[in-house]
Amino acid sequence: MNFDEAMAALEGLELHGIVLGLDRIRYLLEALGNPQETFSSIHIAGTNGKGSTAVYLNSVLQKAGLRTGLYTSPHLHHFPERIVLSGEEVAPEVVAAQTERLFQIIRSAGPDFHPTYFEVTTAMAFTVFAEAGIEFAVVETGLGGRLDATNVIRPVVSVITNVAMEHADYLGDSLEAIAREKGGVIKPGGVTVTGVRNPRVRAILEEICAAQEARLIRLGGEIRVEDVQVHREGGARSFTFRGVEKTWKELTVGMMGEHQVFNAAVALGALEILMQRGVEISDAAVREGLREARWPGRLETVSRDPWIMVDGAHNPHAARVLQQVLKDDLDYHRLILVIGILQDKDVPAIVLPLLSCSDRLILTRPEYYRGTDPEGLAEKIRQPGLDVTVTGSVCDAVDAARAFYAPGDLILVTGSLYTAGEARDYLLSEDSLPGGRSFPGDD
Repeated sequence: MNFDEAMAALEGLELHGIVLGLDRIRYLLEALGNPQETFSSIHIAGTNGKGSTAVYLNSVLQKAGLRTGLYTSPHLHHFPERIVLSGEEVAPEVVAAQTERLFQIIRSAGPDFHPTYFEVTTAMAFTVFAEAGIEFAVVETGLGGRLDATNVIRPVVSVITNVAMEHADYLGDSLEAIAREKGGVIKPGGVTVTGVRNPRVRAILEEICAAQEARLIRLGGEIRVEDVQVHREGGARSFTFRGVEKTWKELTVGMMGEHQVFNAAVALGALEILMQRGVEISDAAVREGLREARWPGRLETVSRDPWIMVDGAHNPHAARVLQQVLKDDLDYHRLILVIGILQDKDVPAIVLPLLSCSDRLILTRPEYYRGTDPEGLAEKIRQPGLDVTVTGSVCDAVDAARAFYAPGDLILVTGSLYTAGEARDYLLSEDSLPGGRSFPGDD
């Protein structure tokens, strides 16, 4: 099996859709020799901020000289981005070999065994980590927590970044129900760090921790952020972190938005637990790791002229965070908004906050099979006086946005990580922009 054949086989599993549960992943891992038991781990759940928090943790642990594995989803451009070994994506030939191995296990289990795409990729990630001899894995949940395929690890520390309404069909139709699902990553006698500020949600996490005899470390409680300073040039922020035992002053995060300070603080709370458990992490590793951490496709500038940013905001909470960044961090004349959304999303709740900042709206559809028809999208959000352009592809939408662009404007592509990924790929290609490539962070 080569890499393309492996991708086709894995994509075929998407026909099974999302089926939560731990029996299938446990079967796969048992057949693989339980690779997840060979390394230490940090487990991250939450509605938004999981990926950024994971990247901060991974970056600091690498700077501390540890061999790390990073497992995130979905990917932005190609599958190997999901499984990263000490900063290097897993090799395509390794993906192919592991896929063939996993499908042999699936076939041997009989015709009634139907693991999902995410279950198989999770088993693959843990096997790759074990065979590479990593010391720490930073593992992001896929959906929820309690019944998520990643919830078979025994982490040194669990993280719940925040909780907002999402995936109600799978996680429950109330904030409290979703909080209980995400709280499923809390382990008996373990430690959980959370950035949750909603009192109702925090109370549920406190209740779960009490029942599990687990310790809860809360942002705004046991750990705090102080003295936040915004650097308008480039969007970086400096801040002071006061933890249970450690205080770090004048830390800097290069990723844009106030929310990134909170994500970094939650990561620091988890790192402090590791240090209490004997993991050696120097102050220099903390400072360099936070400052140099990057997460492509999230508030990322991919072109300077014209000024184009991409962001994977795909739910109402993320859209409100993006709206705040547009107001607080960015200076532009007009906002040209390009949006492509998936079918199962709350379209008005995602789009309407962003419309308040925009001067022109371009609707499109990512190539992903669950992309929403842009004509139907236009009907859902049509408003008097709103100038809407509809395009058939993300590339066409980007070209249309550039046609409207004038110096001082900002083009923002958002609504889905799939939309952001397609735009990013197109914009960073050799021939898409006049004058060739323009890379993020080149100022």
